[in-house]
Amino acid sequence: MNISCPHCGKEIDSAPLPSRQTKACPYCAETIRRDAQKCRHCGEFLGYVSPGKGRGIISLLGGVFSGKRGHKNEFVHAPADKIEANPYQPRELVDKKTLADLKKSMRQYGIIVPLIVKRDGKGYQLVAGQRRLMAARELGMKFVPAIVMTLNVREMMEISYLENLHRVDLSRIDLIQMFERICLEYPEIGREKLSAMLGLDLEQITRDRDLIKLPVILQEAVRRGMVSEEHARHLRHLDGKKTIEALEEIYRHRLTAEETEELVNRLLKKQPKYISSGKSLHFHRPDCPYTNLLDRHEANWYYSKREAVKSGKRACMTCL
Repeated sequence: MNISCPHCGKEIDSAPLPSRQTKACPYCAETIRRDAQKCRHCGEFLGYVSPGKGRGIISLLGGVFSGKRGHKNEFVHAPADKIEANPYQPRELVDKKTLADLKKSMRQYGIIVPLIVKRDGKGYQLVAGQRRLMAARELGMKFVPAIVMTLNVREMMEISYLENLHRVDLSRIDLIQMFERICLEYPEIGREKLSAMLGLDLEQITRDRDLIKLPVILQEAVRRGMVSEEHARHLRHLDGKKTIEALEEIYRHRLTAEETEELVNRLLKKQPKYISSGKSLHFHRPDCPYTNLLDRHEANWYYSKREAVKSGKRACMTCL
């Protein structure tokens, strides 16, 4: 008689097996199949094997995940549609290319590193593994390997943030938001202690706090790599419509930060920074004493040094 596996739904043969195809469960000593991943008697998991691809690495991770916080952790195959999003996820944007690469790897090898989750009612809440879960859902996987941990809110935030902290693709804005959120949630930690715990430069964090005050459109542009933080700082002086025009100009022509500053000043019709004249070989700051020698009727104004040099002028040796 055949019975169905309660976890994967596959039919399994309940007829007695030859001794060479069985082994004793290391937890309850009952006889089980040699290739079993979970004991049908005591319910303990015996190790994760990526679907059809040989041994997994759960046994190697056991020492990392077991008992670190004084809680018993459990390995499960969790239903992908029963895992809720992590409300403390610092990464707000997932790059489509890296997600596609991950999906390609998972098609071939499965999920090698389990997700980390915590129980939430009848389902689970994600702690770490946002991209793996997204990729699994898009690939149509019904179950994903996961470590179930008993965590309070603070521990959940720590694991979630530390997993993302030193990733290359974590934007500076996400990092600052992560830091500020922990400070807001747990003021007793203190900014200095928190920066030391996370290995961050507190002075740099303080200087970069203005990034999270940027308009949403500029924050998204920085996250997507369309512009740098320096570009965004120049663009924040524009209103919505002009910001979009400037972003398109920067992206289309690959403008530098200095060229962006020049563009913004033009759009805002600010007073140009440098002056010269048709006959002069040099350009100057407006307060330079040598500007008194310039013919004001033939004055040429420039928004940047780059623009002046491009027109054939040299920088004044006195004021520049």
